[in-house]
Amino acid sequence: MLLQSNGINSVIRLLPALPTDTDWSSGNIKGMRARNGFELSFSWKSSKLTKAEIFSLSGAECYIQLPAGTSVYSSAGKKIALNTKVDNLVSFNTVKGSKYVIK
Repeated sequence: MLLQSNGINSVIRLLPALPTDTDWSSGNIKGMRARNGFELSFSWKSSKLTKAEIFSLSGAECYIQLPAGTSVYSSAGKKIALNTKVDNLVSFNTVKGSKYVIK
């Protein structure tokens, strides 16, 4: 499973159950849809997320489980203020039509 978006607030989880086969250890995907109006593109290497882009289709608050050591940035490179929940679960406000980068 490459993307999960469910539960309270439709939390986005990237690579929650990546297959262990070596063919899946690196890759990328574009245009995946998540609940609450988000479109995601992301890449991974050695079974770890390297970069993700979130495009807000609705301007809804985004709830995402961030991989350790990553942050969220605007498309202009400005670090986004996050509301920290638990277990790397964060949320942030989005603007309809804007892109956000996880790296």
